[in-house]
Amino acid sequence: MSGGGHNLSFSPAFTLAEVLITLGIIGIVAALTIHSLTANHRKKVLGSKLKKFYSIMSQAVIMSEAEQGASVSEWDTFSSNYNVDEMEQWFNKYLKDYLNIIKQEKKERFLYVALSDGTGFKIFNHMTSVEQIHLYFCTDYSKCSNLPDGKYVFTFRFINNKFATYMEGTTMNLEQMTSPSLSSSCSKETVKANREAHFCSTLLQKNNWEVPDYYPIKL
Repeated sequence: MSGGGHNLSFSPAFTLAEVLITLGIIGIVAALTIHSLTANHRKKVLGSKLKKFYSIMSQAVIMSEAEQGASVSEWDTFSSNYNVDEMEQWFNKYLKDYLNIIKQEKKERFLYVALSDGTGFKIFNHMTSVEQIHLYFCTDYSKCSNLPDGKYVFTFRFINNKFATYMEGTTMNLEQMTSPSLSSSCSKETVKANREAHFCSTLLQKNNWEVPDYYPIKL
C-alpha cells in the first residue's frame, strides 16, 4: 500500500543577500557610534586639560605673589621684547617652583616647558612688560612648536595683572569670536590661513571648559 507523498521544501528565513545587507547596516551603525563616542571622548579630554592648566597656572601665580610679597604688577620687566634669556630668568624666579616640570629648554625666541602630565607650553615676552607675556599651551608637548590652532595649541597670557585666556573678560559674542573676518578668530579659516587662532581658549572658557557641538575646529 502506498500513501500519498508530500514534497516538503524549506526556504531560509533570510537570503544571503538580506543577511549581508543587515550586517552592513549594523556595521555602519556601529562605526557611527564608535566615531561619536571617540569624538566625545576627545572633547572631554581637551576640556579637562585646558581647565587643569588654567587652574595650576592661576594657583602658581597666587603662590608666587605670596612668596615674593609682590603682585604681578610689581614683577620684573624686560629690557627688550622676545628676550629668551631674560624670559628664562623671569620664569625661574616667579613660576618654576610651583609647577611639575620634567624639561625646560630655550629655542630661538621661546622658552619651552614640558610638564609631568605630558602637556606643556612655550612662554615668551611679546613686549617688555609683564602684561604681554604669552603662553602657548600644548595639550601634547610634542605639538608645542605649532601655532595656536584650537586643537593642540591654545593661547594664554598675562593681562590686567593676572594669568588669563587670550580674550578673558571680552564682551565679544560667539559670532564675533568665530568670525573668519577676524585674524585671530577661533575658526577653521584662521587655522587654514596659518594664522594664530588666539580666541579659542576664551571661547572654551566661556563654555565652562567644555567643547560644544558648535566648536568650529575639528578635533
